[in-house]
Amino acid sequence: MATKKQRASTTYQRIGPTDRSLTEESKHALNRLRNEGDTRVVRLDERVLGSERAGPVSDADYIITFPKTSRIARAFTIDLTFLLPLRNFAEAIRDGHLAKLGPRPNKNTAVAYTKDLKNGVVAFLLQNGYTLIGITDIDTKLLTEYEVWLNQSKGDTARWNEATRTTRYLYFRTILNCLRDTKKWRRYVPNNIRFVSNPWPDGRSATKHKSSIDDDLMTRIRLASIKDITTSVERRNTLLAFVETMKAELNPKKHVEPGLSKLRSKDDENLLDICCLLQQDPAKRMEDLPSYLRTFIGNCSWSFTQIRDAFYPSARGLIPFVILDAIASAYNANTVREVRLDDFHYIRDLSPTLAWEERDAGDEPERKHDAENMVASALMMNALKPRAGKRQPVYFPIDEDYDNPHFILQFVTEWTNKLRLLARGPTAQKLFIFYAKVKVVSSFSGADGLTDPSTANYALRRFREDHQLEYFTLDNIRPTILDLAFRLFGGDIRLVGAQANHGNVDTTSGSYQTEGEKRRQFERLGKLAAVRNRWRETAGTIDPRDHTEEFDRDCATPGWTCLDPYDSPYSLKGKLCSSYGMCPACPLGNVNLNSPLSCAYTLALLDAVNTAQQSVHPSSWIKRWGPIQQKLIHKWVPSFSSQAIKQARRINLPPMPSPE
Repeated sequence: MATKKQRASTTYQRIGPTDRSLTEESKHALNRLRNEGDTRVVRLDERVLGSERAGPVSDADYIITFPKTSRIARAFTIDLTFLLPLRNFAEAIRDGHLAKLGPRPNKNTAVAYTKDLKNGVVAFLLQNGYTLIGITDIDTKLLTEYEVWLNQSKGDTARWNEATRTTRYLYFRTILNCLRDTKKWRRYVPNNIRFVSNPWPDGRSATKHKSSIDDDLMTRIRLASIKDITTSVERRNTLLAFVETMKAELNPKKHVEPGLSKLRSKDDENLLDICCLLQQDPAKRMEDLPSYLRTFIGNCSWSFTQIRDAFYPSARGLIPFVILDAIASAYNANTVREVRLDDFHYIRDLSPTLAWEERDAGDEPERKHDAENMVASALMMNALKPRAGKRQPVYFPIDEDYDNPHFILQFVTEWTNKLRLLARGPTAQKLFIFYAKVKVVSSFSGADGLTDPSTANYALRRFREDHQLEYFTLDNIRPTILDLAFRLFGGDIRLVGAQANHGNVDTTSGSYQTEGEKRRQFERLGKLAAVRNRWRETAGTIDPRDHTEEFDRDCATPGWTCLDPYDSPYSLKGKLCSSYGMCPACPLGNVNLNSPLSCAYTLALLDAVNTAQQSVHPSSWIKRWGPIQQKLIHKWVPSFSSQAIKQARRINLPPMPSPE
């Protein structure tokens, strides 16, 4: 029997096909591999040598439980016992898999990765009889076999689509990379193996990405959200002011401002009773009220739901706030629904060395963390994206607009204060919590801590119906914001990746380039090709490099703009205009009369036209360039503002090409 010290280390030795320590099943598998010409060295852990069982000591080592944490409301378990038949490889695969998941994984992510592992490389090894293979026996030949195995067909079609094959193939690479990062396994992982970087090029694009929302619908969604928030704020302020006024009038010891002390009606007293009952007990329902109050509600302009929503939000009441936070942060739907109070931080400035405030947005009330008691220039939302395993910092200016995350944080925190005292576990730290009939306090999460979008989807459906909006989901907002970023940043993938908080621009390119952005990229490429061809055809006379970003590069004359450069009266229809210098006389030409730089280019063009008299035949110059000179002298130059002309004379431009 191996000693305790021997069991503590994992060493391997070569086992021959006739070794008695192997079971009959293992012998047959090993002999089959050797007979087929497989040259791999099959190894077994020394802990099991001499025993009849060639496998892990305890199956319990492969039942992994993730305990309850601040982000996991209920513990969950994943079953990795399907690794046990691999005997010598099970422990390494398990450790690599757990290293990838991390200590606090999202349950959905853990289940998905485990499924890819089970149905991918593990299924391949078992089906092909590689039950005795170890980590040191992985080579490029095996990876090629795995790739071929993933390409197997089912009938006339492939068994798995390219996206599934890509995911399962690359997850094996991920596990080996995780093992290379561990002290325990790094020396056993072969360094000479080579994975194909992307064996199925269309695999990534085969995934169905969420579509973006068109500009018109997005505008109406935002306006509808602001309208709902305005209603919620006004309703809450009205009832809170009413309750305070009534309590002051009914309390003779409290000072009452002049004009407020007057005889109130019985209806006001009934409304006050309902408000006080709800403030004392959020679990109060309509049927819990005394009969006289139920009768009053039936004839009152306020419904019971409206009164309750003024003190405690419902899921439907929070949806506009969730939508506007999603628009501002460009977070994934799950992340924004699950955002916590301690994900918010006020900062003093945005300099390279950030001066952090001493508190987070989720501190206790006695810390006096409202914005009025501190000096801050920005709010940072720094929520954790479970799938990425890292936080997503986004910065916002501070103002009191209803669509500003600062206002949303302050108002929702105040709105949910009483509910938060009744919340249990991680729910108390969620920003978006609401009244629920069954649990009194709930969030957009299931009992296991996973995002449960069913409640949010139902509330969102009511929001769409209330405002007669076309179908959309919270998942459509992030692609919409990033598509807008593509337009604003001129397709710069690095800036859009920074906006999306992506660590790799390949993620941005592969997952968030919409069809609209792809069309815009082709248009930009087409424009570059067109201006380059024009530059070549004009022998460099029209050089787009002379045009700054302020000007239209499609225009033939620097400093000018063109309404339609493909429909010029001086060039071939459908082709980019190449009539350099003709813009002043063209009905499609225009110039910014308040721009000093445009004025400088116009004066330079006038000099070039005058200089052309020395190189162009007089009759040709009079016919072609005489009208241009007159337009410049009598129309365009006098039309510039005096300030533009004054500043233009200080601008030094190189001489413009002489017209021909």
